[in-house]
Amino acid sequence: MYEPSQPSDHLISVIAADTDWMDLAASAGHEVRSVVGMTLRDLRRCEVVVIRRERAWERIRAWRAAGVSVGVVVVVDTEDSPDDRPRLEPVVLLRRTDAIGFAEARERLAVGEAPARVPLASGVADFHRGVFERVDGALIRLTGLEARLLSYLAARSFRVVGRDELQEQVWGYRSHLETKAVEMTIGRLRKKIEQASLLTVRGEGYRAVRVAPPPEPTSPQLEPLRKAIQLLLQHGQSDDALALLGQHDRHRDPADVRSQAEALLLRSRILVDRNEHEAAATAGLEALRLGDEAGWPLLVANACCAASVALRFLGRTPEALAHNHRAEELFSSQGDRVGTARALALRSELVPPADGFELVARAVELFVNLDVVGSRDVSAVAMYANLRGRLATGHRREGRIAEALESYVAAESAYRLLGRVGTAAQFRMAIAGLRSDLGDDDRAARDFQVAMGEAPKTDRALVSIAAASHELVCGRHSAAVALARSSLAEAGELGTARNAWIVLVAAAVMVHTGHRDEARRLTRLAASQSPQHDAERLRGWLEATLLEDADHRRSALSALAPPESRFERYLRGAS
Repeated sequence: MYEPSQPSDHLISVIAADTDWMDLAASAGHEVRSVVGMTLRDLRRCEVVVIRRERAWERIRAWRAAGVSVGVVVVVDTEDSPDDRPRLEPVVLLRRTDAIGFAEARERLAVGEAPARVPLASGVADFHRGVFERVDGALIRLTGLEARLLSYLAARSFRVVGRDELQEQVWGYRSHLETKAVEMTIGRLRKKIEQASLLTVRGEGYRAVRVAPPPEPTSPQLEPLRKAIQLLLQHGQSDDALALLGQHDRHRDPADVRSQAEALLLRSRILVDRNEHEAAATAGLEALRLGDEAGWPLLVANACCAASVALRFLGRTPEALAHNHRAEELFSSQGDRVGTARALALRSELVPPADGFELVARAVELFVNLDVVGSRDVSAVAMYANLRGRLATGHRREGRIAEALESYVAAESAYRLLGRVGTAAQFRMAIAGLRSDLGDDDRAARDFQVAMGEAPKTDRALVSIAAASHELVCGRHSAAVALARSSLAEAGELGTARNAWIVLVAAAVMVHTGHRDEARRLTRLAASQSPQHDAERLRGWLEATLLEDADHRRSALSALAPPESRFERYLRGAS
């Protein structure tokens, strides 16, 4: 049976409120903060949010799209509940703005989860599509009012909901208005979904009967095909992957709809890899249609992810976001943490960077209680490694070095488990750089040595120049020069942003070790390119230094934005 989560699951007991209603929220006896200025992470840690009616539904839609499922109390005079309210639950309306009214609103708000696709005793209510899927396979369309009523009851299925509450929260009527609207709508709804799903508790009200979702069928014969295609794509062999899938399709049983839908998901993935995004979107949306018709929520969630990826590449961001949000709802309702993390990771690439970082952090949190690395699930470990790497980069950008180091270490371990030694070496280089910034010179030097020994030839130059900058700030000048020259030999001709940066750092090493003629030659070599903002500043500083122009030298480094690396601090100090 369905077991509701309780408000105690929140990390801290905080009520967030618009400024007008902070005094009202304080009557609950908990800490109260203003909604203004709160980040998405702050909102997720709140017990409840109290907001004014103006633009309320627009704000709630934005929070739900960002994955914030906190309960919301909307202070209203009249009802203007939108048709998509079932997808915005948990929400309650508040008219009586005193301590008693607020206490009642909080009690009414208590829900197990925001319903999206809810298994009931006689079928499944799909509030995304506004239909009820009966156990006999029939799809019954729900009116907007019926969907709002059923979703309100389904979200509160662990308690009886009274008639007055339904009148006020679903219809927007004053609670004691004499009307038979509730009874009449309940009667019509029962004819559609059968009485087993909607009970009457005499003298008290109504209760939706939720059940555990039925197990979803799978196609075991497709598992070897999935693994083979994944391996081929990792090695850039998309033609072979497409041919292998075509061979499977020719021998597949046409009546096996599940196999057909899963094959379409594989096709979409292959086509994205081949940059055939229109065809990839078509395959993903067809799989979505088949999953919807059959009532397979996990397949639909995976199809939403596939369609979202292809639509993002086509520039159809609003559609991609809509499918992505539906995928998260479905994965969450099925208790699939890995799937939910995947949906969050995909959405992080569709939103502004600050919001994207919040989504990545949420996705990583989902793995906390899962032994993903121990499970040896290759796709889950790969996703975890990628998320840890992205989280570390965000922490590093915001100056949280210790947190960045922790995530880089986790990412490096995961990539090493996957056998991707070259990628692990890149992360070991990042780890070494952070250890250097923290002043742990001995461990940093050992990490640089490991990274240089394991890095593929294409990355060896970058590792060597990073090690050279570390040796320089440690005062080991001869080692710094040797590593810088080794890096230049590995880098080859100047022609990429990475090589230009390597040349500029090598020139800075030469300046500080007295090899000024070599530094001038390297600076001229990099003069034709400014591959990145930092490189422009570094080149300006080098040119000013070689001309012995102190004012220009200081101004070239003055714009270095924090957090600076130890090497950048060294250059600033030398100015």
